[in-house]
Amino acid sequence: QIYDEFVCETLSPMFPGLQSTLKLPFQDHDFLKLCEIAYQCTKQQKLIFTTSDLLGLQDKYSDRKAGCGLLTARPVDKLRFVIAESFYFLHLTVQEFLSAVHIALQGVAAQRAIWDGHLGQPHMAQTWRFYCGLTTLEHYDLLQNSTIRGIEGFDELLMQSLFETQKRDLVAKLMPSVMGEKVEVGPKTIYDSIAFGFCLEYHRSLQHLRVRLPSGGVVTEVKRLLEPCLCHQQLQTLTIGGGELL
Repeated sequence: QIYDEFVCETLSPMFPGLQSTLKLPFQDHDFLKLCEIAYQCTKQQKLIFTTSDLLGLQDKYSDRKAGCGLLTARPVDKLRFVIAESFYFLHLTVQEFLSAVHIALQGVAAQRAIWDGHLGQPHMAQTWRFYCGLTTLEHYDLLQNSTIRGIEGFDELLMQSLFETQKRDLVAKLMPSVMGEKVEVGPKTIYDSIAFGFCLEYHRSLQHLRVRLPSGGVVTEVKRLLEPCLCHQQLQTLTIGGGELL
């Protein structure tokens, strides 16, 4: 949501009052071309672009004075004549967000084809999270692909995906069926702890929870994960590391 609001505000000189990057009044605007470039370059793990990559869009989107500065120009001094030969987005996450916008604006079949090929790849992980937030995981069946379900850490990816939607009803509906009564998690970051805690809080049939301690045993993060779900009256066992609590 923060990124969506930021981009809408950045585009406000062109689209006053824009409420969502998915609701542009024009379907062929050059901003959508910029999103496609962001997607192609994210897919290729390309972070720095030339003028030929940007197809002339750098003239508008690297100009912060005009209010549409999503790109940064990297100046090159050639014999005391400073020119811009390369560009990159303000931050990698801005590139990944615009990549997610491009995917979310495609037809359902095209979205499925993209994620069938790229979901689970580390360099597309943040784009997927943004996509889940933008679309509120409207096409949940994207996660039903057998290849995707077989990737390492799928359960944790699923909970991160549900967390990004911020749809409590969806989480409450899906967690029992997709995770079952026994859940095992291993939070590695603050983000993991918050995301898993959110999903476990609304998992109404959770009976057995196992938490793998992160390296070094960061107790604060385990506590952050556990607090939302310890109120469940149906929780029968809680295993932390090697010890079990009844």
